Amino acid sequence: MVFRGIFERRRQRKALLATVNALRATVEALEVDLTQRLDMRVHAAREAATPCLLQIQSADESKNGTGFLVTEDGFVLTAYHVRTGQLTRQNLAYNSPCRATLFNGTVVPCEPVEDFPDLDLSLMKMAGRSFSCFETAIYVTEDKTVAVIGYCLEYEGTLHIPNLTIGRVSTVVHTALTLPNGVFMGPDAPHQLCTANVNTGDSGAPVFDLVSLQLLGVFRSLHKRSEDQGQAVFMDVTRGAGVWPRIRAAIDRHRAIL
Repeated sequence: MVFRGIFERRRQRKALLATVNALRATVEALEVDLTQRLDMRVHAAREAATPCLLQIQSADESKNGTGFLVTEDGFVLTAYHVRTGQLTRQNLAYNSPCRATLFNGTVVPCEPVEDFPDLDLSLMKMAGRSFSCFETAIYVTEDKTVAVIGYCLEYEGTLHIPNLTIGRVSTVVHTALTLPNGVFMGPDAPHQLCTANVNTGDSGAPVFDLVSLQLLGVFRSLHKRSEDQGQAVFMDVTRGAGVWPRIRAAIDRHRAIL
């Protein structure tokens, strides 16, 4: 009876160990599957977003950044500080076109349409039709997985290759403070935060939903304090954002005079 009990416990331990190993193998397989699925989504995001991108050089050639198409007939969004560089309204070249390079290497002029300096946004127009462009999301929600894609200037080998990083919308900002001095602007925040890694040259880059590929915002800057690693600040340009009707109105006005 004693030996029978020992053998039974050994058998139970072996069965339990086999179950644990099977569960471990299942978890590892799921982890591999999830990683592969994420890789596929990231690759799909790059493939979809790259044709919408432009490298932007300011009219005075002092700034380089990223822009992207928001309509099929060539309207482009970028950061205001990328479009203007070191130019001020007093400069004769303030409204001069920017130099834009498409993903295929084609260089085209981008004419300024309307600036939103309070939001660090600029709307521009390049000639042509049937461009690839982003569809705009309705609103931003926290915890959404996002991608930022732009032309990094920190590594020479990637100057003409889009740099894509992913992160999450870390919180939805509801109280608007101007950056960086923190002056209260109102209850509707024009900017949001995400955890994606960004680099010099990404200013003006699109921030978009990794799953739906819909546009959420325009990357502006890193928000750093003391030893904090900082988060990416992007301007909310979803259809529910306050600036979107202003952008659409500017597009409609410009189309009316073409």
